[in-house]
Amino acid sequence: PSIVMWSTGNEIPQKTGRGDGYYIASKIASKIRSLDTSRPVTHALCSLWDNGEEYEREKAENDFPPSKMDYFALATAPTADTTDIIGYNYLEYRLEKDLERFPGRVIINTETFPLCAYTTIKQLLANPRIAGDYVWTAWDYFGETAIGHVEYYEKKGEFAWQYPYHIANCGDIDVLGARKPQSYYREIAW
Repeated sequence: PSIVMWSTGNEIPQKTGRGDGYYIASKIASKIRSLDTSRPVTHALCSLWDNGEEYEREKAENDFPPSKMDYFALATAPTADTTDIIGYNYLEYRLEKDLERFPGRVIINTETFPLCAYTTIKQLLANPRIAGDYVWTAWDYFGETAIGHVEYYEKKGEFAWQYPYHIANCGDIDVLGARKPQSYYREIAW
């Protein structure tokens, strides 16, 4: 009863059709649907950060009006078309334009930043084709060291930081079960 949707992938580099990405997503979606027709199928897209050339093109075309398909929209459409609800990881800035570009698309925020809570909640309440908002993550965890770090300066080009970090530091609740400031912000936003 706790399964809401089935997912064919999360932030898969082949989401743009490189290799057999969308074909494999389509085969997985078909298999899922053959086993369970009661729940929708999703796939979580993210920015094209995992391919430098594609990422530069995505950024260059990010300001295209909704009447024009930008590179991201064209590149990810085949994968998105394999789903019932397409997931967006940290793509809240694309929601309004993509809902206009793809009139039949239902989108769910599969991962959002705590800082965007108010914005994503407003978008969710304003459009019935946005199916929900999920964060990464509710409870902090060991692994992906310091992806949610808080620093007064920007440290470029590093994903996992060294000592003194030992947890992800991105959860609304810390590893001991105490609420962190972003959990209060999310509560206020709701």
